[in-house]
Amino acid sequence: MMNKITLVFLLLSMFCCISCEEEAKLSPTSSSANPVDYEFTIKLNGVSHKIQGNTSITVPIGGIGSNGCYATSFSGTSITLDLNDASATNYIAGQILGFNISFDNLLLGNSIANVSSLGYGANSYISSFINNTLVGAYNNGSFLQISSTATLDATPTPLTFNITDLGTPTVQNPMPTTISDMYIWGETLKGSFSGTVFAKSNISPRPFDVPFQLEISFEVIRYSY
Repeated sequence: MMNKITLVFLLLSMFCCISCEEEAKLSPTSSSANPVDYEFTIKLNGVSHKIQGNTSITVPIGGIGSNGCYATSFSGTSITLDLNDASATNYIAGQILGFNISFDNLLLGNSIANVSSLGYGANSYISSFINNTLVGAYNNGSFLQISSTATLDATPTPLTFNITDLGTPTVQNPMPTTISDMYIWGETLKGSFSGTVFAKSNISPRPFDVPFQLEISFEVIRYSY
């Protein structure tokens, strides 16, 4: 009888171990391969919108984890800052919004970039911000373009960011143990901007002449580069 009880106990223990291993293999939301901290803060007229986390808890890439805080490289460098889930563990403060920052030639020090919001809907925070705060600004119901200077036409002037750390490459893990360990994360790319910027006017020819205060700081993971 004792031998049978011992055998059953061993079989149950083995089953639990296998189940735990399979669950880990199927969980892609975190990564323990060189875990790194990441964060971003966006301030629109002084109101903060922020996420902060570590890749060991959740990877901030759309389709993998909640909220986006990453850089990719294809014909330049594109940074995605996307607060899309206020229930996520990396959510700190603010409303649902997102911005894309696009650099043609990213270098340490001053680097210029085109900045615009990610797509938004009619009832979104960005749409409300344009209608209620940026009096006279054009709301196309799609995305908000930003210019660093006032203009006479509808062509925005790029923003100048202070890049303090280019980070290091993220590489594929040659011997991953789980789906979440497919990458070995490099050090984060860090930079910031602070100043007066301009939104597009609601009056033709839609020059950028509606001012507001913008602050952006980021420490983003480098994804696939």
